[in-house]
Amino acid sequence: MKEVSDRLRSIRISKGLKVADMTKLLNITDRGYRFYESGEREPNIKCLIKICQILSVSADELLGITGDDEPRKEPTMLKHLQKIRKEKGISMRKAAMDMGLNYTTYVNWEKGICEPNIAGLKKLADYFGCTVDYLVKGEASAPGTIPEAAKDHIMRRFCNTEVI
Repeated sequence: MKEVSDRLRSIRISKGLKVADMTKLLNITDRGYRFYESGEREPNIKCLIKICQILSVSADELLGITGDDEPRKEPTMLKHLQKIRKEKGISMRKAAMDMGLNYTTYVNWEKGICEPNIAGLKKLADYFGCTVDYLVKGEASAPGTIPEAAKDHIMRRFCNTEVI
């Protein structure tokens, strides 16, 4: 996740924000935020969304999927996950199995009981052929419109990443 952490630091600096500004806005410790920028830890989905809102970037841009830097509206987490799965005629069990996930983990994500980490979001977006922003907010590219270059990048970078 070094690439994401480098992008996070770079965008923060380009916006003229200090680490102390981010920690105050995110209501987390200095050490906790520094873990994100060093790549030692990943923010959960709620924190990722807050970071994107503070920096006025899309989750796709922060994660390196697109170059869109348009400010976003208030997100609704994984609002479209169930919708897109049903549109594709895929059962929860098949989706979990195809992505190499524990079935209960996938069900909990879809029902909003718990949230995927960054690697999990990328895995979902790749599997369903959409952007992270579409899954999280219902915005940006609709299903099936993720650029091939982004798909290739995700497959190379995250296929072997363990999703919790």
